[in-house]
Amino acid sequence: MMWLEVVSCWRDVAATRKRTEKIRRLALTLSAAPPERRPLVALYLAGQLGRPPLGVGPALVCEAAQVPPAQAASLQVVHVDDTFAALAEVRGAGAAVRRRELLADLFGRATAEEQR
Repeated sequence: MMWLEVVSCWRDVAATRKRTEKIRRLALTLSAAPPERRPLVALYLAGQLGRPPLGVGPALVCEAAQVPPAQAASLQVVHVDDTFAALAEVRGAGAAVRRRELLADLFGRATAEEQR
């Protein structure tokens, strides 16, 4: 599933006050996700990562957000999840540099809408 679909759903849900519209939009997105990815998509739509802390603070996110966006959407949910898994495992000497590289790569693969 494309990450843009998750981002668009999240924005649509945040933009409406109607409970039935929120449910309809969430159900549409979850039903479009491959069955094996639905739990992961549901976690992301709920604002959860489903893993230990990533060791990434606001300053690092702001820095990564300066990376020019991709021109076309190609980022998949699995790519985002793989990056988060890698971030959660980074430890030791050079950890800050590695986290910066991982985030810059992720943001560089995201469109402007996905970066927001």
